[in-house]
Amino acid sequence: MCPYCAKESELTLIEKQIVKEYGLSFKKTKKPVGCPKCNNVGFKGRLPLFEFLEMDNEIRYAVARGASVEEIEKLAREKGFKTLIEDGFDKVKQELTTIEEVIKVSR
Repeated sequence: MCPYCAKESELTLIEKQIVKEYGLSFKKTKKPVGCPKCNNVGFKGRLPLFEFLEMDNEIRYAVARGASVEEIEKLAREKGFKTLIEDGFDKVKQELTTIEEVIKVSR
């Protein structure tokens, strides 16, 4: 999101539903407006969202022995794993992107 023209905004009804669905706790966000510095599009540059699972020995062993998805996810989360959408919402909180953009690329 362009840091020069983004304006604080109340969440829309749809954004409120998404925030509630994911158990998030913010009430306001910033929205792109558009200015000469971003060619009037409201965004400047690109921002990647990541979902990365590091296969350490413990997770590798769990996969090899046929552990359930839930067990592997629990192990991964204990080691700091975040889903693509969670990484996106972290970037919304940092005012780097919008809820709309995160949903667009992660669903």
